[in-house]
Amino acid sequence: MSELNETELQHIAYMQTLEIQKLQARIAELEAELSKLRIGDAENMKLQDYVPMFIEALKGQLDEDEMRWGDTWKHRSKEGQEIRTKGRFDEYFSAFVNNGIPVPWLKIAGGALICWVREQLASPSSEVKR
Repeated sequence: MSELNETELQHIAYMQTLEIQKLQARIAELEAELSKLRIGDAENMKLQDYVPMFIEALKGQLDEDEMRWGDTWKHRSKEGQEIRTKGRFDEYFSAFVNNGIPVPWLKIAGGALICWVREQLASPSSEVKR
């Protein structure tokens, strides 16, 4: 294996510095969004203004779910998904009422996304259903 010369090391260090700067900029953007919420700007925000933060949080939940469950959601039928979804929500609500466990809104949103995707895939037209 060949050793890297000084110029190559400097280039690698420069590229890593750029990546760090990009990450720091993204962190600053997210902190600015959070500070808007914390300092009371929430009164002036529309529901759509929360969507980017919600999507980031939902992606994190979906990543966790994928690690735990894989793609098992693809193997369940669209038929009966409303009953299954209501049953799951009832379980979450019961845990909240009986044990004070917070309702896992991101899991509920993930479940709704799964149902929505199944309906899109089952649709013969290419038009997105709302």
